[in-house]
This record gives sequence, C-alpha cells and structure tokens, in this order.
Amino acid sequence: MNEELNFQSSIIISPKYTISNSERKISLLENRLMGPNKEGKKPIKNNLNKNELETIKKKIFKSEQSTSTKSNSRSTNTSLISQTLILSQQHSSMKDCDLYEFLKNKRKSNEELKIYSSIPPSNNIKILNSNLRKKPKKKINHVRNKKIKEFLKSPSSISNHSKSNQFFSSFSFKSEDEIIEKLNKDLNLKKDEISNLKNTIKQLYEKINLLEEERKNDKEKIKNYEKDISKFVIENAELQRKILKKEISEKEYSIGKLILRRNEEGIGERFSDGNEFKRIAGLINDINLKRSQIKIISSENQELLNFKINELNKEEKEIRQYQEKLYLEKINQIHNILTLREEEKCKYNKNWVLIGEKYQLVSLIGKGGYSEIYKAYDIKNQKYVACKIHQLNVNWSNQMKDSYINHTVRENEILKLINHKNIVKHLDTIMIDNNSFCTVIELCNGKDLSSIIHERKQLSEYEVKVITKQIVNALIYLSSLNKKIIHYDLKPQNILFDNYEVKITDFGLAKMIENGNSVELTSKGTGTYFYLPPECFNLNKCVVINQKVDIWSLGIIVYEMIFGIKPFGNNISQIQFVRDKIYNNLKFINFNFENVKISNECKMFIKGCLEFDLDKRFSAEDAGKSLFLKNVYV
Repeated sequence: MNEELNFQSSIIISPKYTISNSERKISLLENRLMGPNKEGKKPIKNNLNKNELETIKKKIFKSEQSTSTKSNSRSTNTSLISQTLILSQQHSSMKDCDLYEFLKNKRKSNEELKIYSSIPPSNNIKILNSNLRKKPKKKINHVRNKKIKEFLKSPSSISNHSKSNQFFSSFSFKSEDEIIEKLNKDLNLKKDEISNLKNTIKQLYEKINLLEEERKNDKEKIKNYEKDISKFVIENAELQRKILKKEISEKEYSIGKLILRRNEEGIGERFSDGNEFKRIAGLINDINLKRSQIKIISSENQELLNFKINELNKEEKEIRQYQEKLYLEKINQIHNILTLREEEKCKYNKNWVLIGEKYQLVSLIGKGGYSEIYKAYDIKNQKYVACKIHQLNVNWSNQMKDSYINHTVRENEILKLINHKNIVKHLDTIMIDNNSFCTVIELCNGKDLSSIIHERKQLSEYEVKVITKQIVNALIYLSSLNKKIIHYDLKPQNILFDNYEVKITDFGLAKMIENGNSVELTSKGTGTYFYLPPECFNLNKCVVINQKVDIWSLGIIVYEMIFGIKPFGNNISQIQFVRDKIYNNLKFINFNFENVKISNECKMFIKGCLEFDLDKRFSAEDAGKSLFLKNVYV
C-alpha cells in the first residue's frame, strides 16, 4: 500500500483544477476502497480493521500538513476555498476521522461538483492555484453558487458551521499525542478545581455546624433569659399587689371600706365612709353654722359682714374641692378592693401561666360575664399587652355553649378585620385548652372615659370635640368596610385613652352586616340600655338595626361629657329603666342647665345623633361633616 500511495506532488484531475499530493492520495484510496470505479479496478480491501484505518489517517494528515506548509507563500483561490468550506461544514458531524464514512461522503460530492477535496479545518486549507484557469465556465459557477446559496439558506447550516469550527479549531495542527496531552492537562485542571471546591464545601459545612451549635446555645440562652424575664415580671406584679393591699388597708381608716349590712333587699355590701369624710362633713356644717350666725348678727358693719361671708365662701369652696378629691379616692378604693377580690377568685391566681410560650400573665384588669381580661407581658417583643381569656362553663347546656362559641369567634374575627388607630388592635389568638382560648389585644395605659367623667364631672366643649371626632372617625371606618360592623355596646367604659388618643374596645356584642346596610337583631335584651336607641326595645316583632345604633350611643356619650349626667334614665338601674319603660320617652332632651353653656352647633349635633326617627338620625358620615366637628383635625 505504501508503494501505491507514493505519487507525485501534484496531478491534474480536471482541466479546471490542480490538487495537492495528499488529495491525490485520498482520491486513489477512495477508488481502491469504495469498490469498482470507472476503470473497473477492484478494491484492495473490502473491510479494514481499526488499526489500519488509524495508520492511513495519520499518514494522510502528515502529508497534508507538509504540503500546506510549503504552499503558504502561494496565492489561494477564493471560490475553491469557499467550496471546500461548504464541504467541510457538510461533514462536520464526522468525529475521530471515520475514514470510511469520510470517503463515502466525499465520493458523492465529487460526482456533483467534479472536485476532490479533503476535509481539513477551514483555517488550515491552503490550495495551490498557480495552474488554475482564471475564468471557469459560467455554467459550472452558476450550479456551484446555487448549491452554496441553498446550503446557506438551510437552518442547519449555521449550527453545522459553528460545530465544525469548534471541532477543527481544537485539533488543528495537532497530533494525537498532543491532543491527548492537552486533554490530560485540562482534566488535571478540572480535578484541581473539583478538589478546591470540595475543600471549600467542607469548610462551609464546618462553618454551618459551628453556626448551628451557636444557634442552639443562643436558643438555650434566650429560653433562660425569657424564664428570668417571666420571673422578674411576676415578682414585680406581686410586689405591686402587696403595695396595693397596703394602701387599701391604710386608707380604710381615712377613706373607708366595704362592709356587709342588712337593707330592704336583704344582706348586701356597701361602702362605709372613713373618718376623713366625717371630718369634712363636720367642717361644712361648721361653715353653715357660722354663716347663719353672721346673718343673725346684723348690728355689725355691713362691709365687715360681707367680708366674713366671702371668707366663709372661700373656705367652703376649698373644702368642697377637697371633698371631690376624697370622692375620687373613694371610687379608686372601691375599684382596688373589688379587683383584688376578683383576682383571688380568678383561675390563674396561684399560677400565673405563660400563654403560648410568649405572654406572661401578671394581673387581672377586669372581669366580664364569661371572660376575664389580664395584663400580660410579651416576652418576645418586650411590651405589655392585654389578654382576654374566653372560657366555657362545663355546667352549661350544649345550646348555651354553641351560642357562646359563636359569640366569641365572631368577636375574634371582627377584631382581625379591623385596623384603625382609634380602635384597639388585635395582636394574636391562642388556644389554651379545649374549653378556653385567648385573644391578645394592645394594652391602653390611660383611663377610660367613664373614669374621666367621674373625675372631671364636666368637660370643656373643645375637649368634647376632640374626643368625639376620634370616635366618629372610627365609626366612619367601620361603615366603610365591605362587611359593615355595628359595635352595639358603645359607652364611656369602652372608650379608652392611650397617650391622649381615643381607643374603642370590647367588640363582644358587635354585629357584622353581611349583605346590604342592616341586620336582624337576634340578641334582644343585651347591651347597656342607657346607650341603646328606641328601636332596640321593640320586643314584639323582628327588629332590624343598622349602624345608626352607634350614632345614638355617641349622642348619649357627648351629652354625658358636656353635662356630667345621662339624658335619659340618670341615677337609675337598668332593671328600673326597662320596668318604667323609659325607652318610650326618649324624645325630649333637656339643655337648660344654669352652670353649663354650650354652642348651638353642639346642641344640633346632639339632636342629630338622638333623633327618634331612624331616617332623620345622623349617619357616621353626616356626623363627621357636621358644623360641630368642622374645624377639628385629629
């Protein structure tokens, strides 16, 4: 075979082209391997093994490299190079120089284009054109150009071209040993990178483990800190409780205490005034006695008499002011006594529990019909909150239990929907056990409006405007929700102050309007009667209410802030209010008080809120646009 492959360096195959020695070798090998040709010669071998193919491949490419090196100084034929590139792109999928397939495909291309060409990389092809004719036939050029255009238009040409360039550029001018050496180097580099990455991953895992240990230690520390905080909060509450008990016992002599006494209704508890009240009463009696004596003695100078009378009036005024302070201390004393008494009876008195691993109960704030409100400390967020605990009574009937559950769940859902600065915020809901759960709301540090009215008796009109404007803003918000909400129990006790800001609380009796603007009143007889409108007392037929219920309650509250008393049913019990059917006489409003003067705007506002006719009564929007609240911005 070596003899047959030893040919001259250049042979004319066609009148158009001259080809190199390597191309001539490929042509001869093709004729000998691919079967009978035009001369009818038989192939040398029908089947070649792998080693023989590799040997032939090496010899061909070595001879090709030497030929291309010698021909670098000569000029190239542009059209022939482009054709050769097209052929190389067509055979770009051939890897590891599969010689048999290579020659088979090349033979087909020879029949179409009448050209023999090798398939080397495009940047390695240098074809001698010294013996080429300058003007090839137009017919052949036309056919060749047409085929080139068709190939370039095909979608596979771009991908084939890029693949061929990548394949041949990586193996150009390199022997098999050089290629293997390069691949080994790349492999070693990749191995080094992998080992570096493994080391990095190992270091990161070590850091993660360290951080996990630190996190566990921090968790334990935090738990210990939280336990310490809980202990400190409970100890602080116990200390305040002891101080309060000491104050109560000290004031029993001066202010008074609760004692049991028999009255018309039986044995009941009432407050017995202390010695300070008796002393003040004696001083007032002395002043009245002196005043009567001055009037009897008329022989003295009139100016002197007037002077003595003025001095007695000043003294009496000071005593009266002190008496009012004592009255407030009396109210506070009664509240403290009742709170401590209820706290001793409450469920968590002996064991102030940590609810939800977050809220540490410390003291009792108040107690309702079926719920208890506790002051608690949020050990996670480091602040005090209010926890309203709802409890089912085991002795209740199933119907009563279902009613209470629906009632408390509705209150909880309503609080979740509400988000307004003048309404207490819902913070959390926690299940305690099968019969109780806790609603966590924000804690207001100030007093309620009822306490302020008792202390001040009467508020100025400007103060009333500021408080009323905030309540109206909250009512407008409740009416703007998709499911409108009726509070139904709006009263001074449920209006709290926190940093001089009004907060409406206790949505225990609230109603939610699912559709339209009204809802049927199903819980008749509930609520505080003094603050309910007349339509709520119609017990003989189905009662439909809307948000104007709260507007009536607002009118009663404004009147009470201005005059210090309720407009209807003042100083009577709820039982008497219903028994005497006072709710049928709610049309007349008395504004004639000598010691109180109010503007016409304030009168019109109260009348608009306390309108007996439901259609004429203010809505929340009407109240907000009234002249009384026109220039109030809060």
